[in-house]
Amino acid sequence: KATSNRRRAEKPDEIEDSRLRRQYGLSLKAFNKLVEEQDNLCLICQRPETMIWRGKKTPKKLTVDHDHKTGAIRGLLCHKCNMMLGLAEDQILTLLRGADYLRGLL
Repeated sequence: KATSNRRRAEKPDEIEDSRLRRQYGLSLKAFNKLVEEQDNLCLICQRPETMIWRGKKTPKKLTVDHDHKTGAIRGLLCHKCNMMLGLAEDQILTLLRGADYLRGLL
């Protein structure tokens, strides 16, 4: 563990590039391009990430959102919006009913 922590500290971009490629087939360069295209804002709420991991001082990076069936990347989301989609199990009708509920239509 000490070796991996030292490597992470010495080459954070290399580690992140490897993780993104493994999980999403996306290079760090492509991820950073998405961040730039989205002005570092969540595609849903249009706000920057605010989630701070324990022991860190700065907000985490936006999360890569993808279709779990096809693997296609949909965009970058903040932690809260990504959790919202996950908790709704990507069910569009559930999310639409939630919006109707907030509007007082249910």
